[in-house]
Formats: sequence, C-alpha cells, structure tokens
Amino acid sequence: MLSGIFSKNEKGFTLIEIILISAIVLLISVSIIVPFAGGKKTWQSADKDSETIQNAVIGMEKVVREIKNSPGLTYFDEAEDGTVIRFKVLRNDPPVIEYAMVKLGSGEDSDVLLYGECSTDSSNEEDYNLGQGLAYLSKPVTELKFDCFNSAGEAAGTPDDVKLVRIKITTSDGGVTISLTASAYLVTNTVANFDDTPDDPAEPGLDEYSWNEGNEKTKGTPPPGSLGDGVLGWGLTDYVVFGDEGVEISNNCTINGNVGTRTGSNTTPSKPYIGQNSVEVNGYLVVKGTLLGENAGVVNKKSVLAACAPTTSFAYPCSSSFKNSAKTYGYFWTLKDISMENTSRINKTVHIPHGRSVPDDHIFGDPKKLNFDFDEADPSTFPTFMRDPMDFADADTRAAKWGSSVFPMMPPADTTPVSSGALGNISLKKKTQDLPVGQYGNVDITNSSNIVIHPNSKFLDFVVANSSYVTFAATGDYYFNRLEIGNSAKLIFNFDGPDGTGPIRIFIKDEMVLINSSSFDYLYGGDPIDGANLLYVEAYNGFSCSNSVQWRGFVYSPNGNVEFSNSSNLAGAVYSKKKVIIENHTQVTYVPPLYMDIAKLLDDKFYPQITP
Repeated sequence: MLSGIFSKNEKGFTLIEIILISAIVLLISVSIIVPFAGGKKTWQSADKDSETIQNAVIGMEKVVREIKNSPGLTYFDEAEDGTVIRFKVLRNDPPVIEYAMVKLGSGEDSDVLLYGECSTDSSNEEDYNLGQGLAYLSKPVTELKFDCFNSAGEAAGTPDDVKLVRIKITTSDGGVTISLTASAYLVTNTVANFDDTPDDPAEPGLDEYSWNEGNEKTKGTPPPGSLGDGVLGWGLTDYVVFGDEGVEISNNCTINGNVGTRTGSNTTPSKPYIGQNSVEVNGYLVVKGTLLGENAGVVNKKSVLAACAPTTSFAYPCSSSFKNSAKTYGYFWTLKDISMENTSRINKTVHIPHGRSVPDDHIFGDPKKLNFDFDEADPSTFPTFMRDPMDFADADTRAAKWGSSVFPMMPPADTTPVSSGALGNISLKKKTQDLPVGQYGNVDITNSSNIVIHPNSKFLDFVVANSSYVTFAATGDYYFNRLEIGNSAKLIFNFDGPDGTGPIRIFIKDEMVLINSSSFDYLYGGDPIDGANLLYVEAYNGFSCSNSVQWRGFVYSPNGNVEFSNSSNLAGAVYSKKKVIIENHTQVTYVPPLYMDIAKLLDDKFYPQITP
C-alpha cells in the first residue's frame, strides 16, 4: 500500500498549498525586483545628472581660461544680450596674437556652444571656422551670456575698458538643468613678466630667474597676480600674509599661500620667521629685511626671495640665517650672505651676487648656485622683480616701479568718521532688538542677547559677549569705533543684496578683538556659504584673533599689528602696515576674493598694480 511507503510523520503538499506557496514566492520576488528596477532607473538618472554637471563645469572652465588668458577683448555687444564675445589669444610657435570668438549657435546648432579662431579681428563669423572647440560642453546649451565690467565694477562701455567678464552658461539634458556663473579677470595690457619677456599663457612655470612665470595654474580663478602670477608685479592680493614692518610666525603654524614683508619702514630689526618650532609655508616667501629660519621650519615648493635692502636705506644690517633643520624646497634669491648651520638646507639653486657667500654643503640644487652682478647702492641694478619701489627717492620713478616688483603698494585707510552717538547707548541682557540705521553710542550685548544691525549704521565701542548674537542684516558698510567679540558670542553675516549676493565691509577706527571661541555664520538667502571671499575688515589700529577662533575674510590694518594665535584659523588673507604675528597652532589659508565684486569690495585697494 502507498501508505506503507511513507513514515507516519511524513506527508506531501496539496494543490492548494502549492498555489499559496507560489503566490508568496511571486510576491516576494516582485517586492525585491521592483526596488532594484527603481534603483537602476535612479542610478541611470543620477549618472546622467553627473555627466551633465561635469560637462557644464568643464565647458565653463575652458571659457573662463581662454578669456582670463586673453591680452584683451575686441568685441562684446549688450544689444545681443551679451551672447557673443571676441577677444585676443596668445599662441606659440611662433608667439603670435590670434583672435577668438565664443557664441551660442543658431539654426541647426542653436543649442551648441561654438568657438573659433581667426588671424584677424574679423566681424564675419565664417572667418572663425566656428565649431565645438570648447565642446566638452556640447549640447544642449540653452543660455549663454557675457556681462562686461570696468575696473570700477561698472558696466564697461568699450572693449578696451573691460577688466572683468562674468559668464553665465545654462545647459539642459534629460530633464536636468544646470546653470553656472563664473568670472574671468583681465589685465588688457599684460605684456611681460618680471624679466621683461612676453607672457606665455600656454607654458606657466618658472621664468629665467627661477621665479614665477605668469598664469600659474591654481585652484579656483584668482585674478592675474594671485598665488604667484608674475605678470606686471604683485599686489597685496598675491599674499595670504603681508606685514609691511615684519612677519613673525612661530610654534606649529601652517601658512597656505604667499608670505611677504618689507621691514624697511621701521628702524627696529624685525624677524620674519619661516620657522620657529615647526612652521610650514606652502607658497612663496618674500622678505626684504632679516630672514630667520630655525627648528624644523620649512618653505615648500615655491621660491624664497630675501631681497635685503641696500645698506644706504636701512638702519640695521640685513641677513638670512637657517639652522636646526630649517629647509626650503624652492629656489633662493638673495642680495646678501646666507648663514646656514646644523642640518639646514636649500634644495634648489641659490641665486646670489658675486662676492656673497653661502655654504655649499647646505645647498642641494643643480647647479648649487648662480651668481649675478648688481650695485648694492643702486636699486635700479637689481633684478627687476627684486626692486622695491620704496627704495627710489624720486616719486615718478617710484610710481613706475610698482608694475614690476613683488613688493606691493600698501593702500590708504578709509577716512569715514565713526558715530556721533546721537541715538545713545544700547545695553542688552537676555533681550532681542533690531536697530534701525542710525548713529549709536556704546553697545554692550551679553547673556544670550540677539541684536540685528543694518548697513550704513555707525557705533562707538561695540562689545558682544556670553553667547550673544549680532546679525549683519545685509550687504553693505558698517562702522565702529571699536569692536570686541568674546566668550562664545557669534556674528552672523547675511550677504543678501538688491542684486544678489554682495560684500560686507566693516570699518573700525580703533581695533577689532575676537577671543575665546567666538564663532561666525556666513549666509546667503538663509543658506550657509563660504563667505570668506565677500567679507572685508579694516581695523585701523589693529586686529587680534585668539583662543580657537575660526575667521573667514580679508583683514587689513593701516596702523596696527594683526595677530592670530592659540589654535585660531584664518581662511582669506591678512595685511598690515605694521606687523603680522601668527603663532601657537594657527593655520592660515589663502582664499581669493570674489572678483565680480572686488572693485566694490575693496575700492581698487587690493588690485595687482598695473603699469598705466
């Protein structure tokens, strides 16, 4: 009997059980497959988004690079909504000027970004052999617009007036729309480097002086001059740190950018350290006076210039001294002897005058050194980029030298008067208040209070402490006699303006002090932004930042020292007509200003100097 084949506890599946099990398996399979199918679609969509974004970014980068490296514009037309632009381009073999056109296509190419070159400045599109020469961004491009500005930040009237081109490109593909805006800053009379040779945008690098060739490749889009571009001299925006009377860096600090000091306007010796206890400079180091490197100090990759002044203009001796494992990995230029001890070393060639000395066993370049001639009493005989215009007594000669030196002109101070105090003093404890525009007396905010201030307001001494907040309501200028922020207080900067994001400038007659974990928010439209490239502080008698304060923005002190210490960080740049002191686990990183607004932000103060 069949029943004898199976044990008592065994049984088979009924038809109904098989149908139910099949249904369950089907449901489970569908629940697994559908999300994966959706995931595949999402992945494909995300991949398409990524490709569209990448193409847009690469296309924009190429447009910016071509315009930025241009010797000048030849045509733009606002009547065509800025969709066409022509400009000069410098090409090699042999070095010649060509002419380029960028425009949005029409007809069959109505959604394509077109680029072409021509040997003459022709207005005929057919002469340019227009194609997708910038075709990483091919199609579909739905918008192309060029806005051209002069050095004052106003709409340019003619191509010769153009200093800045703002480019907007919008591309759409598969339902994905990407809109990008970028800026390219031009110097239309850029013709030479420090050594008076023509600038070659295609071959950035060291020039014949083992210094910096023009248009060095950098992150972001700084203007000509920034981060070591040798074209027509340096302005303050080439430096992340510049102290006219001295720079002192010590105790485990890192500087990402160029550091410079003149030290010539002070009769008291000032020591711009590249190393007091593990200091690292990732950039060029430019020193006119005494240079001291010791205790594991290091300058990475870039050149060092110790252009010690002639003895006739200095009240103290100049020298360069390295000891205790101090190192520089770049070329070294000097007008004086170099003293080297212990395991200190220079890893590139030393350029030094005939008759000056440097210990050969500490030099590891090939060749170890190259000699040149100069008259110590005559700055006009120095290599071009080593000449400090301040060494020339004649005002006209001095003015002409700014265009070729690495020593920048220090700008004048703002002269706007501070508050009359007409609206009286303000004292807040655990309160919130919105102050309309006006002239106030002393302001004291403490114990978790919140206060809102508006552009063009003026204050006497302004103190914020104990977890209180101050909101700068919008883009514009703010004026204080003195500003002190401490004890976990916070400043909130809203970069909202009538035409979109804009700069905030803070002018202080006395000093600004940031201490004890003060913090900052940088907002546009209520959303966080970097903000470092939009914030400018001018503190006439000094600026101090200490005890774990993280600051982003530009700082300039016309008549006082600037200090960052005790684990404080800076993203931006810092300048002083006196000294800049950086110490005790501080990091400083260069951030280029937002060049679309640079003229309005800094009133041309920090433009690289250019020859008229």
